[in-house]
Amino acid sequence: MALRSLKKGVIYGPVHSKRLGRSLGLNILPPDRKVCTFDCVYCHYGHTVVQPFELPEPRFIEEELREYLSEEPEIDFITFAGHGEPTLHMDFLEIVKRVKKLRDEMAPNVKIALLTNASKLSRPDVAEACELIDSPICKLDAGDEETFKRISRPNSRIYLEDIISGIRATPRAMIQAMIVEGSATNATDEQIKSLVNAIREAKPTFVQAYSIDFPFPEGSLMPAPNEKLERIARVIKEETGIDSEAYWESK
Repeated sequence: MALRSLKKGVIYGPVHSKRLGRSLGLNILPPDRKVCTFDCVYCHYGHTVVQPFELPEPRFIEEELREYLSEEPEIDFITFAGHGEPTLHMDFLEIVKRVKKLRDEMAPNVKIALLTNASKLSRPDVAEACELIDSPICKLDAGDEETFKRISRPNSRIYLEDIISGIRATPRAMIQAMIVEGSATNATDEQIKSLVNAIREAKPTFVQAYSIDFPFPEGSLMPAPNEKLERIARVIKEETGIDSEAYWESK
């Protein structure tokens, strides 16, 4: 089955994921722009720009997925991801319910995942939707407010303590921690110590430490060395008791 492009519609992939296997992406945001509550320094979709946009209707998303699943693709996960933060769709709960019902009907062995920056987990409808998702995978790149603002660059009314409490309240939540070096870094010993403390407080089921795949132009951001990722994952596991693993491109 041919791969589908992220820029052409709701469904894209499947893509190979180290954590999820063959993952079919669902982009429930506009296909031509990034919509997010963060403006992460390493985001390959570019800067977050506030401007009017239209969102795909839940029924349209369901129809697109039904058509795709009718071809009986070999996939392991259906993953809410795409151009920004999926939980910003105001019909997120309805969409998750439709996707789960369709999954149960047409592909019961396939699991559902969510890639989220965790900024909307306190919204009641998002919290309810996460109860239906097999693998809520939450971004947490910092354990102190200063680093959080420098790396994740959240909207003005988003605070790290709310991110941590949202993850803690989400069943089956996992954490992905992006570690970067260069002009903006979250990889110093003190920053990693704070991150470990935040992970302990958030109480996820699993932590993935990873980095960008290649340097940014002019060396503004650099990948964290594999040895450092391994050390960070080991420290997280030793200090918190939470299963942790380092991931990189060739691993």
